[in-house]
Amino acid sequence: LEPVSALALSCAPWSPEQAFDMAAASSSPYSVVVGSFAFDATKLPAGGTPDAKGAVIAARLAGRALSRSGFDAAYAQPVQLDVGCAASWCGTVEPGRSYLVFVEHTSTGLTVDVGPCATVLFPGPTAALEHRLTRCLADGRCNTN
Repeated sequence: LEPVSALALSCAPWSPEQAFDMAAASSSPYSVVVGSFAFDATKLPAGGTPDAKGAVIAARLAGRALSRSGFDAAYAQPVQLDVGCAASWCGTVEPGRSYLVFVEHTSTGLTVDVGPCATVLFPGPTAALEHRLTRCLADGRCNTN
């Protein structure tokens, strides 16, 4: 008999407010957007193997960006989906699905970190969440300490 190791990915769930505070404290600027992605989903890495590899996928994000008065600024930009894997678990995102997205402005362009543990991508944003994040912007942070 061969020994079998039991590996499990344990992700402490992030809240959108924690993501806002992370972005506010970052040296990189971020855009906060409610919208959906258009991209070729066949380019997403397949998890399930112990040595799954990530991918960078060109996409377009269209929706509404956060401004001082709410999510009311039209947004349509090309972005890079930086899809990461840890062991056999890979991040995932669905084309056409509505997300709250924290888009990092990097030296190589607009980037969305799609890791196996979601930290900047939240499906199904609600009007209440949009209102909370608008308040966070007015305050400069969400105070999630």
